[in-house]
Amino acid sequence: MKNLRYVIKVGTNSLEIKNSFKEITKYLHKFYLRGGRPILVSSGAVAKGMDINKLKERPKDIKELQDLSAEGTRVLANTWAKEFAKYNIGIWYIQPTWQNFSRKKDFNNIRTRIHRAELKRKITIWNLNDALNNEELAMHKNGFHDNDPLAVKLAIASGASRIIFITDKGNMGSGGGSSKSKSIKRALKSGIVVKVGQLKDLKDML
Repeated sequence: MKNLRYVIKVGTNSLEIKNSFKEITKYLHKFYLRGGRPILVSSGAVAKGMDINKLKERPKDIKELQDLSAEGTRVLANTWAKEFAKYNIGIWYIQPTWQNFSRKKDFNNIRTRIHRAELKRKITIWNLNDALNNEELAMHKNGFHDNDPLAVKLAIASGASRIIFITDKGNMGSGGGSSKSKSIKRALKSGIVVKVGQLKDLKDML
């Protein structure tokens, strides 16, 4: 039986496109009806925090970014929940830190959460916990940046056969380019198929 467990990672810039949440949930619902088991990795908490506070420019201070993420996370999760609810699909919104992947017990628990969500017909949505985790906001020696390595680690933990990176330019995107390149190499080395494209390409990559 074909492995249709895919990890779909969507960057902040792609989520700024008009109707992006609506389009993504529509395509993932169609994939779900075909027997697909999507795992969604979503950036965007900081951007939602900026919207709440009516900020036009992204702050450079890490603590300010963490504050915005803490405030924007609720809105991001609720936006996804609202869109998936249109298809009677529930979500589990999970925010790990990189330490969760360095401890075997936590790593196994991540695998369990994904599999139990699938049994309960839920979709897991993952985003690194920026409010408590500096590494997603500023490049760290462990390599976590822009949620890309998170997508790879989730694919490995869950046994996914494919990772789809949705970027604003359909290639490396305008953010996290180095991180994305390293993530793709790591995924390919693990035998995972990698697709990179724009939001409009998602339906053809599922």
